[in-house]
Parts: sequence; C-alpha cells; structure tokens
Amino acid sequence: MKKWRAGAALTALIGIAAIGFGSCSTLTAGTPSLNDKLVKKADFAGPEDSTLVYGFVGMPGFLSTAQIPTTEFAQINPAVEPALLSPGKMGTFFYFQPVPKGSELHLVYYSYTSGRTTYYSYEGIQKGLDLDIQTEKAGLHYAGSYLLTSLEKGGFFSMPKDYGFHPTGKETELDALKKLLSKFKGTAWEPVILARMEELNETK
Repeated sequence: MKKWRAGAALTALIGIAAIGFGSCSTLTAGTPSLNDKLVKKADFAGPEDSTLVYGFVGMPGFLSTAQIPTTEFAQINPAVEPALLSPGKMGTFFYFQPVPKGSELHLVYYSYTSGRTTYYSYEGIQKGLDLDIQTEKAGLHYAGSYLLTSLEKGGFFSMPKDYGFHPTGKETELDALKKLLSKFKGTAWEPVILARMEELNETK
C-alpha cells in the first residue's frame, strides 16, 4: 500500500508540474529547484545522510557542446518521498541539491532551442528511457557526462532509434568537482568535495 501511495503521489505531482514545464527555464537556469521552488544553499542537507549528484549533459552545438536549458527529473524510488527536481546549471555542468540516499532520478522532461524552433520532450516516468541516475549511499555521486545525440543515422522523416543521452568521455569527474566546489563553499560538503578532488589528483 505504501508503494501505491508513493506512485500515485508522484504521478499527481508530475501532472501538476507538466502545466508549467514550458516556463521553467528561467527558474532553473542556475539554481536547483524542488517541486518548482528554488532551494537555498542554507537549506542543503549534509553529507551524513544525503547524496550530492553532479555531472555534465549537453547537445551538439555549432562550435562546441551546447547547454540544454531546461531539464526536469522525477524521484521514482517508491521507498523515498516522490519529488520533481530541476538541477542547477553552469553551461553543460549540472548539480542537484543534496537528495535522500537511495533516490532514483529519472529524466521526465527537457527542452532546447535550435535556430528558431524550440523542441519539447516529455519522457514520462517509465524506466529505461534516456537518463536515469540511481544513488545508493550518502556522499558524492558523479552521474557522468552525457550528450543528446544519435550514434546511427535515421531516415529522412524519422528520428534515429537510438536518439537520446549517450555517455561521453569528454569531461571528467574532476572537471565537475571544480565547478561544484564554487557552489558548496562554506557548507558541510566543501571538505568532502576537496577530499575527493585530492583523491582524483593522486590517481592521475
């Protein structure tokens, strides 16, 4: 029964938020949000019992990888409180406010503009599509680096079957941590981030 209630609550939450998906880009431009409300740095949970998720996501641009301005994720693990989250962004780098450990973040919506056309994609909550981030323990969680593209060619009137978010090796976790540090200075996460950076530097 608990799982059914969690699923129903998540579905209702997504249904309500879908009304405003198209107008979220200003809200989510640089600061993470939870259920369409900005999350202040002072309200961030600590590293003892939460997970800090970060990574890169972009799309092919004219000269370099371009930002995807609007992305919305749903927390779909029924054992954790349902929520809709928008990551904070700096270019293609993204980060969420610390989430409860065990959270499973699934991309449900994104939009971007190419030329004079704006594209909207509503992915739904079914698993296995595009971008899923599964957290298991408290602390740092590097989600990886992803590019919205296709590895095969589609037809003249059809989208390639594998069009979606594919892992790339272009950016590294250390690249992400350098950006993340500026967002979490003065918080309990700062020494955790610095320790991980030192660990990665030692393994170069």
